Amino acid sequence: MADTVQMPKLPGSNFRSSFLSNRTLQAYLFVGWILILNLILPSPHGENTLDVPREGEITKRAYIAPFTFDLLKTKEEIAKERRDAVKRVPFLVRYDYEVSEKVIGRFKTFEKQISLLRDPSSSDSVRASIYKVLRKELSVGAITLFTERNGDPAALTAIAERIMDNGIAGQLFVKDEREVGDYREKHNVDPASVRIMESDAVVLIKDGVERGVGIGDLLPKEAAIEKERGNLRQVTGRESIGALYEILYAWTVPNIISLEEETAKRKDAAANSVIPTMGKVVKDLEIVGKNKLVTTEIARSLYSLKVAQEKLESAEKRSNLLIGFMRFLFLSLIMLPFFIWAGSRLHADKSLKPVAAFCVLITVTALIITGTWHLVNIVLTPLDTLSSFDFSYAYPLVFASILASVLFSVETGVVAMLAVTFIYSVITGFTFGPAFVHFAAGIAAALGLKNIRYRSQFFFSFLMYLIVAGAALMAYNGLKYGRIDGMHIIREWALMLASGLFSLMLAMTVAWLFERIFGIMTNLTLIELSDMNVPALKRLSIEAPGTYHHSVLVGNLTEAAAEKVGGNPLLGRVMAYYHDLGKVYKPEYFIENSQNLVDTLHGKVSPRMSAIIIAAHVKQGMELARKYRLPTAIQDAIREHHGTTFISFFYDKAKELEPEKQLMREDFCYPGPKPRSKETAILMLADSVEAASRTLNDSTPSRLRNLVEDIIQRKIQDRQLSHCELTLQELELIRESFVNVLTAMFHSRIEYPGRTNEE
Repeated sequence: MADTVQMPKLPGSNFRSSFLSNRTLQAYLFVGWILILNLILPSPHGENTLDVPREGEITKRAYIAPFTFDLLKTKEEIAKERRDAVKRVPFLVRYDYEVSEKVIGRFKTFEKQISLLRDPSSSDSVRASIYKVLRKELSVGAITLFTERNGDPAALTAIAERIMDNGIAGQLFVKDEREVGDYREKHNVDPASVRIMESDAVVLIKDGVERGVGIGDLLPKEAAIEKERGNLRQVTGRESIGALYEILYAWTVPNIISLEEETAKRKDAAANSVIPTMGKVVKDLEIVGKNKLVTTEIARSLYSLKVAQEKLESAEKRSNLLIGFMRFLFLSLIMLPFFIWAGSRLHADKSLKPVAAFCVLITVTALIITGTWHLVNIVLTPLDTLSSFDFSYAYPLVFASILASVLFSVETGVVAMLAVTFIYSVITGFTFGPAFVHFAAGIAAALGLKNIRYRSQFFFSFLMYLIVAGAALMAYNGLKYGRIDGMHIIREWALMLASGLFSLMLAMTVAWLFERIFGIMTNLTLIELSDMNVPALKRLSIEAPGTYHHSVLVGNLTEAAAEKVGGNPLLGRVMAYYHDLGKVYKPEYFIENSQNLVDTLHGKVSPRMSAIIIAAHVKQGMELARKYRLPTAIQDAIREHHGTTFISFFYDKAKELEPEKQLMREDFCYPGPKPRSKETAILMLADSVEAASRTLNDSTPSRLRNLVEDIIQRKIQDRQLSHCELTLQELELIRESFVNVLTAMFHSRIEYPGRTNEE
């Protein structure tokens, strides 16, 4: 690696140190950039909800099933089927054996109690106890019927068993309200509960078996007892039937339980068992053609397709948060190397503007790619009914390559093209072929803009883009298909031509905006600034013609040297044109403008004042630069082209006039700062060399070489080159360049006695 002549850098002396030191600002810029990119890029499942025609309308396009989906029933059809299914579910009742056993057990106990009451051997206390228990439940007449008369308790138990076996319903099941009135009139009692039924039967669950039972067979207590009226005479005579009714009514209870919850569950299950579909529509099947009448069945298919798409989109929306987060991480990993590269290579002292411009350029390109993606999916693809075009080649990726090459350099154009190719791949699903073709053509476009000075180079770049695009298309198609389909390639190449032409026109338009917003100075701007009719240069040529001529010569030296060391030659020339702009205020104080008067004018003021007047042209030049709105790089040239050089001539003169006075060296120095770029450092050397060369009477190459070598060495010793990045090898190239230019253009100068005049 070549030795350098730079001293340790001041904090923030160039953009790289500033960029790497300000980590917080870097992080904010990067995260903001990635968030904006993430918002701009389309969703991976970004298709719009299908807008389908209704029944009776005419289709405006053909509808093809994009995937296999269910053919849905209408809401009315589903509702009707569910109502029918619910109606088919019978009401459930259950026979409760525990209730029956308790009831029969009570009647058997009654048999024992009557037996004890009838037994002469029973004690009075036992009789009294039993009688007391029975009296709580039965009347005296009902008890007497079995204790003093011939009532048969066993026969009564048999009747009770028969009643309980047949079942006593806890509700009155009827078909309409009139049956309730009939029941009330017949039995002279209101039923405990009434259920209006739609069907004539229910399902009885008994012994684990379900069987249908007519609602007429489900009798409430009154009807069940009444049904046994004929058998009650076997227990006792006709006159005692009322007492038997009393006993049966007191001790029998319903043992057929209505299962309302279970019935409701079965009805719900029946309703939910209704299938909402009635078949499937297979993928790629044409549902309806263009300009066709939408019939009922077609409307059903289109509606089913719309519902299927909405379900897919709903599922996708639920995963959007995770997808967005994963894409943010992915974009961060992809874009981080490009961001770091931009920060380390796009130099701009104490400013993130070039890096921000690079990020905005990539973001604008991503926005254009996203817009093209929507255009392709919504407009172009539906129009291409024959699928003749591969619209992957319609994306204007080369916009980034062209604009970055114009604003920064060819190298930046290639990097920008690589970045947007990654973004394009993310959007389109990583299609290798189109990405390869776009990238190859984009590099060709960038190379065509190397050292751009004329707008005609845009069209040369476009021509290179088209040639490489055609070659890449043929190469890719040949590798993929094993043959070259001429018509296929022509269609793809035509799309590349259209997208490239759009990119070229757009880049030429927005380049000016980027220059103004981010303070970027392109070669095209430099060409405009080098026009001698620019107000600032015109004023310089009129008010300080000697300085103007000096600036032109310095421009020749700077341009040639910058080209040798890999700097920007055009920038160096334009910097030289403006570097002494401040001399228009007092041109007569500078020797190149008034050789006859300069000694007289400086003789009227003190050496210190002369030094102030000489150094003031830097400050005054900055004021004029701001007035004429010159770019930052030109202002840097004005400010840095003398660095902090010591104005030794007037310092020595002041010491000679006032040897006892203590002089401040700082009062005889330029304000600085020192040069911080290759171009401003070369300008400093060229300015000193051109001024010193005026003193030579003998312009032989050896004397010119010694002069140049002496000036360069003194600048190094004075540490004026400590903040730029020139190496010793580059300084050698600069020296040879200066000697060659001076040899070619040198003419006799007035010799400056004693020392070379750099001031």
